[in-house]
Amino acid sequence: MTALAVLWASPPAAAGNRVTAAGVTLEPPAGWKLASQPDGGARLVNPEGDIAWRFFATEPASDLRVWFDEAWRVLAAAHVKAEAAAADDTPTRTGLQGRAGAGVMIDANGGVHILLLAAVSDGKRVAPMLIEFASEDALRRLNDLAPASDSIKLVAGSAGPRRAFARGGWGYPLGGGVPAARSAAPDTAEPAPVPANAKDLPFLGKWAVGQSASNASGSVSYGSRVYQYDFRADGTYRYHSEAWGGTFASNWRYIIDEKGAWTAGGDQLTVSPTSVTGVVRDLAGKVQSRSAPPVEKITYRFQTTYFSGLQETQLVLTPPAPTSRDGAFATNASFPRSYLLRSNYQPEFRFPAS
Repeated sequence: MTALAVLWASPPAAAGNRVTAAGVTLEPPAGWKLASQPDGGARLVNPEGDIAWRFFATEPASDLRVWFDEAWRVLAAAHVKAEAAAADDTPTRTGLQGRAGAGVMIDANGGVHILLLAAVSDGKRVAPMLIEFASEDALRRLNDLAPASDSIKLVAGSAGPRRAFARGGWGYPLGGGVPAARSAAPDTAEPAPVPANAKDLPFLGKWAVGQSASNASGSVSYGSRVYQYDFRADGTYRYHSEAWGGTFASNWRYIIDEKGAWTAGGDQLTVSPTSVTGVVRDLAGKVQSRSAPPVEKITYRFQTTYFSGLQETQLVLTPPAPTSRDGAFATNASFPRSYLLRSNYQPEFRFPAS
């Protein structure tokens, strides 16, 4: 059954618990919590916290299909990989026209997002909705949303959006943010002067880390990423990363290569990219697309620490905020909001840096 057919193929919702979410009203599923959002929209989250349903302000549009196709194009283009079934049209029981499409999308960090874009229209206005499922198990509970979806009505005279959905007005329902804008760094920066004590700096050498997400009980992988820094004594560095799409995109690799200059003083380490490239390949190495990741000049606070249990020294990098290059922070309470990179770990890249 298609996404829309599931979403609206249900008996009418029971009356008596109607709430207003941005430009619509509906009967929410039992136990779901509604919260307003800074952009004027609203978000419903299920009790388990693994499904989030975002509602955005209504937009003027006379053709639902034209609006939806543009919104879907923008949503997919913000990712380096998008796999989806065809969108589906079905009227709701409240007399609105509905359209929805679902897909698995992978961002530039290798993060997997299971998204369902839906919209309802009365022929003059469109109410956009975006639903995110944290896992395959969560997606199996899509039917839980059907009665609420079937109860949706448009609010008369509701306020318009601060920014249209297809013009950057959307965000991940679970994560809250949107992918960073992509750009390419010019390869023209002057090399940084080499510190006189470069050979004595503790961060020199190769440091690597692997990140992954999975569902152990269902043997489902939600992807992984491995990356490595090579800080050289001449004041330059190289960075290479490889993301794999996991169970839902097993024939997919996103490879990033970055080079640039580093400078250091005290416990501060600044990396300044001069060239950043990103390419999507299949497992055979054939190029599928090219997508440059964000260019990030970042100053980290650095330190090294020895883990006696691992018998390994690790490099701790603490930036002012999470970076796209490094992904999610390590889950080590002793080093909050930091990245821990290993000295003994030698990743086996499928497509090593040239």
